[in-house]
Amino acid sequence: MRAIAALALYVSLAVSSYAGEWDNTRRKALLAFDREDLTTAATSLRASVQAAENKSQLANSEFELGVILYTSGKSREALPVLTDALSLFRSEAPDPVRAARAVETISIVRRNQGEYSTAMSMLRDALTWAPPGEAQGVLQCALADLLREQGSFTEALRLYEAASAQQDLPWQLQFDTLVGAGDIHRDRGAWDTATVEWTRAEEIARDHGDTCLQAIATRGLGQVWFTKGDNARAEPLLRRALAILEAAPRSNLQAASTLASLAQLLASEDKLASAAEALEHALKLEEQTLDEQHPQVAALLRLLADVESQRGDHDAARTHITRARQIMVSRFGEQSVVTGAMIAAQGLIEQRANRYDAAAQAYREALETLPEDDTVARTVRAGVLANYASLLKATHRKAEANALLTQARLLKDQGR
Repeated sequence: MRAIAALALYVSLAVSSYAGEWDNTRRKALLAFDREDLTTAATSLRASVQAAENKSQLANSEFELGVILYTSGKSREALPVLTDALSLFRSEAPDPVRAARAVETISIVRRNQGEYSTAMSMLRDALTWAPPGEAQGVLQCALADLLREQGSFTEALRLYEAASAQQDLPWQLQFDTLVGAGDIHRDRGAWDTATVEWTRAEEIARDHGDTCLQAIATRGLGQVWFTKGDNARAEPLLRRALAILEAAPRSNLQAASTLASLAQLLASEDKLASAAEALEHALKLEEQTLDEQHPQVAALLRLLADVESQRGDHDAARTHITRARQIMVSRFGEQSVVTGAMIAAQGLIEQRANRYDAAAQAYREALETLPEDDTVARTVRAGVLANYASLLKATHRKAEANALLTQARLLKDQGR
């Protein structure tokens, strides 16, 4: 979820002009949010829902509660609350910008549940009723984010450009369009363009005195240099961003993300002990803020397991990847892209431990788990096939390995 949506609660509460019990409960939520105590924030917002005196207050409280529940990893609880808020914003308490924000958050919940087509349809439909300006920009950015994740870079870039051209766009949304486009150009190897976009994002954040978003942009620049293979330029940027985010309030998750990027850089230099230490720190930060069963926790566990297996600590790697898989199954079910990716990671860990039968079984299970008609799944499937092929080659089954590599190339070509 992009930073601007996560800040919705803080912004709305900070500018509230209401008085009475409803306002008091929302202010308690703000104080809890400042402490990164999302459980207390959610409790206070539930009280504000009960204290609402009109439809506008009810819609705002439900929206803010939905955002907090989602951020806490409680997507199933968030969905009906956000849906109710959206209905109110579109009828009895009209607010097109908040309606767009509600659609954005619901689409993210749907995406995280593996319902990409539902999320995309919802965003495209909302673009037909949202007025020009901020509401359109929010939806265009959200749809672009979704398309970018699925590899539809051309349409995603077009939407980021359309969003940036909207009139009266908040500077935070301008920041988001640059970040999204910068990620695409980095992944495409358009280093110069990506550097310009991340630099501009950093300038916008600095001009508005937002040190946290400035640090996020600095991290983005570091990731560009890392992807380009220039660790000497990447590492100081990542460490600078980390120092700012670790000292800032409400920045545990961004600090954890920066630590994960730094860990990947350290692992690429075979500094595996330092990489593992960074990931363990990141995991503690996330677990202080999120539910222990949150998908972001699972993603860090997978990275940590990968580093541990490279270090030869196979038991620790198995423990962490098993927990990561259990989280993804509990959130998204057995037949999902993220669960398939975790099973594939288990296969690689067993392959490194020279347990070839266990690795082959995991690769086969991953291929059976991954959906057939999903763009993201095709990319993951291609990686699984390539790893399975390397295993078969190691066991002198070259003909089968070559057949799998041919399948992997075909899938990669389909994704271009």
